[in-house]
Amino acid sequence: METFDWQKGRTFLNYVYLLIQRDLIDYFRKENREHDLLIQSLPTNEDNQPLDIEAVASIQVYNQSTSSTNLVEEILELDERLFNFNISFEELEYHCPKHKDTRLMLVDLASEFTKCRELVNELLEKKQFPVSKFTKKTGARPKTIERHRKYLITLIIIKLHPEWTHLSSFVQFEPGSVK
Repeated sequence: METFDWQKGRTFLNYVYLLIQRDLIDYFRKENREHDLLIQSLPTNEDNQPLDIEAVASIQVYNQSTSSTNLVEEILELDERLFNFNISFEELEYHCPKHKDTRLMLVDLASEFTKCRELVNELLEKKQFPVSKFTKKTGARPKTIERHRKYLITLIIIKLHPEWTHLSSFVQFEPGSVK
């Protein structure tokens, strides 16, 4: 409750849902780690003696917690940006294409979109996807664009923020990957 901010424009339930979901994911990942992998990956000191298992484990837990904290921060920033487009982070699950080739096609379309500064500016200023201008420029079908509009906007926003390294790692931004 202490970290929730009412002025950010999201509901408390959505915020709590996101935090609980991330904590559960972290817990299950931690539990699934095998003890043998920890011992095999132990660093050694100058005498080739393994370092203290507890020290190495605490370092790994620290690295994982900072990584998950960074991911949560990136997700919250994305959620703020999506709020401006009337898109909630939770509804993206329903708008994500089920087929891999469709997802790859949308990644290609997002890459094409971000190459045109005029289209990006219009999207960011008006908070609406310029379907007609984009279809004229790329030849993409308007029905496809409209069907996957929310997912496409999300990909574009992630592409426009390369500092979100954790989120970007979940999306393959290689143009031409469909062909």
